[in-house]
Amino acid sequence: MPRAGRAGLNAADPRVGQRLAFDGREWEVTDRSSYWDPGGYRVVEWCCEGDGVEAYLLKEIQDGAPIRWFFTRSIPRARVQGLPAGSAPPSRDAPPPALSYENERYQFAERTDGTYEDEPGQRVPKTTWEYWDANRTRNLAVEVWADGRVECYQGAYIEPGEVELSAGAGEADEEEGEPAGPERAARAVSRPPAGKTPVAATLGVNPFLAAVVALPFAYLVPFFFGRPFDQCLAVAVPLAVLVGWGYATSRAPGAGWIGLLGLLAVGWVFAHYPPLGSPAGLATLMGAPLVIAVWGRKHGPRGRRGVVYLAALVVGLPAFVVGLYYYFSFAPGPHTAGQLVLALGPAALGAAGAMAIARLLLIGADGG
Repeated sequence: MPRAGRAGLNAADPRVGQRLAFDGREWEVTDRSSYWDPGGYRVVEWCCEGDGVEAYLLKEIQDGAPIRWFFTRSIPRARVQGLPAGSAPPSRDAPPPALSYENERYQFAERTDGTYEDEPGQRVPKTTWEYWDANRTRNLAVEVWADGRVECYQGAYIEPGEVELSAGAGEADEEEGEPAGPERAARAVSRPPAGKTPVAATLGVNPFLAAVVALPFAYLVPFFFGRPFDQCLAVAVPLAVLVGWGYATSRAPGAGWIGLLGLLAVGWVFAHYPPLGSPAGLATLMGAPLVIAVWGRKHGPRGRRGVVYLAALVVGLPAFVVGLYYYFSFAPGPHTAGQLVLALGPAALGAAGAMAIARLLLIGADGG
């Protein structure tokens, strides 16, 4: 029985930004995606993170069968015995007959070839090998992606009442009579759930909205010290962008360290070579999002929205800071709005271009 102020999966589906309680742990829902095969089998999955552990709550939908819930945790491939050694990708058509993990043996049960979609229109083929223990209570799943990556998970079917959702959950996304297949799966990802969307969920997806919300609060700090408008803006906008970055890049692989290194490297180049006025600056403007995107592509489809936003931040924020420095140091007074726009224009163009470059490269990794 769910505790007061909480709902169960029987009443509502999770939402990004919401918290849920399961297996004695609190989890935050950080992403939502969909997976289906041509036979009418579909899975809506929610990425759950808690105490440094990544797990997935799956809602399995099969035409003519009751909905089933599944909870699985990511496990290191290197600890799964029976998979091909090294980094060479295994053949999707040749699953090993048995695997072992933590001294437990799992027998191959079935293979599913389907389509995975993290964002509307960004679809990737994926093959899943399903293995079960002797009692068929614990599952070991091996996902083989189109680019050769292999990811492993251990989990089991659960009862929906075992999961408690924090207050504010909306109605379930599934609708009676909705057609099967990829069209329904695509709508399930792109369509916002019924009811009012929690603020945390919205901010977790859209860094621009997070920055807009934070901007007036950041602006008040220098404003109370009597600073002029342009100086207030010089303080408020970088702070607001950092707030947006914190939300947007939380799902990007290696976001913390690769983002920091990228900011430092791009900032140093832009401080010495103008981004639009020198070969080195222009090369950095084009090359930085390529490096970020290649890193994101290496780590698979999950978190690619965060990778795109991270590319924009790594290019845009240093260009913004350098533009403000030149504006305050060299623009003739009295300062005008036109001068400010010219100073910050390269930052806006660079961030937009970085997003476009990263997105194109990531989509190209999926074959279109």
